Amino acid sequence: MSPALKLTLIRLLSVLFALSGLFGAWASRAESNASETVNVQLRWMHQFQFAGYYVALEKGFYQEAGLDVRLLEGGPGKLPVDEVLSGRAQYGAANSEVLYERLRGQPLVALAAIFQHSPSVLVTRADSGIRTPHDLVGKKVMLMRGRHDSDFYAMLLHEGVKPETVNIQPTSYDIKDLVAGKVDAFNSYLTNEPFVLRQLGIEYNVINPSHYGIDYYGDILFTSEDELRQHPERVKMFRAATLRGWNYAMEHPDEVIDLLLDKYRVPKTREHLQFEAEAMRSLVLPAMVEIGHMNRWRWQSMVDAFKETGMAASDARLDGFIYDPDVGASENRMRRIVWGLLWGILAALAIVSAMGVMLYRLRKEVVLRKSAEERLMRLNSSLRRTNEMARIGGWERDIGSHTIILSAEAARIRELPPGSVLKAEEALSFYAPEERPARMAEVERAINDGTPWEHESLLTLPSGR
Repeated sequence: MSPALKLTLIRLLSVLFALSGLFGAWASRAESNASETVNVQLRWMHQFQFAGYYVALEKGFYQEAGLDVRLLEGGPGKLPVDEVLSGRAQYGAANSEVLYERLRGQPLVALAAIFQHSPSVLVTRADSGIRTPHDLVGKKVMLMRGRHDSDFYAMLLHEGVKPETVNIQPTSYDIKDLVAGKVDAFNSYLTNEPFVLRQLGIEYNVINPSHYGIDYYGDILFTSEDELRQHPERVKMFRAATLRGWNYAMEHPDEVIDLLLDKYRVPKTREHLQFEAEAMRSLVLPAMVEIGHMNRWRWQSMVDAFKETGMAASDARLDGFIYDPDVGASENRMRRIVWGLLWGILAALAIVSAMGVMLYRLRKEVVLRKSAEERLMRLNSSLRRTNEMARIGGWERDIGSHTIILSAEAARIRELPPGSVLKAEEALSFYAPEERPARMAEVERAINDGTPWEHESLLTLPSGR
């Protein structure tokens, strides 16, 4: 064998060994990532409240993302924020305490808001006469205290009630203390305690912070800055798999309930879990808002509430707190935008060439449509005058903007000024919490297939009447 041939053979073998080493290292890393375990600290014990996480685990969404996920139950003394900050869990689900701790300097990051409205409320017995925050003065109120009840403290201060005038006691986590009269108000979830009270035949009142301008997100999926910095791709994949699980869970609640009863042995009845699932729809709003959606303005309003009540510094900001799943993809985005503009220009030239043909047809259609609109406006005007003379209230729903437009009489009934326009969730707030899922379902059926409905309801007005 010639020296040149030997040298070539040696070089070829060297390349093959190098490639095999690289392949082995890649395979080892892939295997390591596939078997990598992450812990998720839930806010409480297993129940429908965490449905999306169970679905993502049981349907293999986490596994498809290369994650081995363990769901850890919460409970008294085991708080998600503490578990994530300590490193015992990489992800957690919590309420406004996530933002509160961030404003105090803790390195927490909000990944998604599962509940668009917080389920945290105070519940009182109806026979106590306690209906508003002002009625709590001198009363025994069970709270978790501190950061975990920031919405209640903010509500009191926002209404001019000093927290020290309320006899705040550490919660026992047992609604029977309210039933027995040991306390006057009990910190509750709209998705849970109302069902227990109803089963016991106890009439109750709900004091909801959102009715007093404190409208927080709830069940926020969060992580630490350290996790995001060291494992950005894992964070992105975990969040996507979780939201995929939540979308499936909200579309198949009965399947989740079967899973909770059969595998997780949740100590609740099927009826209780069904109540929880229905109540959650009015808080998650899956038909109106993309699950996990976070609005910076909503977060800023929460920060402002903290500042107003002295629970956060006046210069507190949101920088770095709201997760953006597209960070790092800006260059690709820009490239897509440039190509999109180029194709858009070409498409525009093609469209312009066809505009001359369409223009005549459009003008003709505009004339016909204008005539129809004028006729419809005359009919609407006549209907409004008739309703005003008969003192009949009415409302219209704008499906595109999810707003409710009230007639003058409907606004008067709700103690609102004429011409009031409400968001859909604001209109729902006039109904009792247990009625909202049914009212919401009626509207969705009407939108989807035109099904009419009829019901009688008591409305709770801003004055408390």
